[in-house]
Amino acid sequence: MFPKIFRHVGFIRTVSDGIVTIFGLDSVRYGEMILFSNHEVGVILSLENTIAAAIVLGSDIKLIPGDFVFRTQKLMGIFVSGALLGSIVNPLGRSLSKSKVDNYRFLAGKYINFKDLFSIFFVILMFLKIFLHLILILI
Repeated sequence: MFPKIFRHVGFIRTVSDGIVTIFGLDSVRYGEMILFSNHEVGVILSLENTIAAAIVLGSDIKLIPGDFVFRTQKLMGIFVSGALLGSIVNPLGRSLSKSKVDNYRFLAGKYINFKDLFSIFFVILMFLKIFLHLILILI
């Protein structure tokens, strides 16, 4: 439909109550983070033939139909870095304190995906369960 160079750029069709419909993102995935032209972040939660719907994780007041939307090609996750140590962060991993953390760098760094985080939690939980069973056997 669009040339290859524009596969990662879409356009806002409608905005209402934090939900945005987007057209032009050909190969966007469910749960993928997108970046709006006003540097807000969104998550794709509905995929149809030519239209995708996303929720805006921030203010949607400055978003208008026709604005650009960019794919990040990353599933929703939290950026982690040594630069975040000792700073206060919001749920998106952006620094709320007045430290020298680049708030827009989170799109290019290492992520902890929620799916991976759950699997790590599950492994730790199973390890603790086995460890407690061994302790009870030895007592």
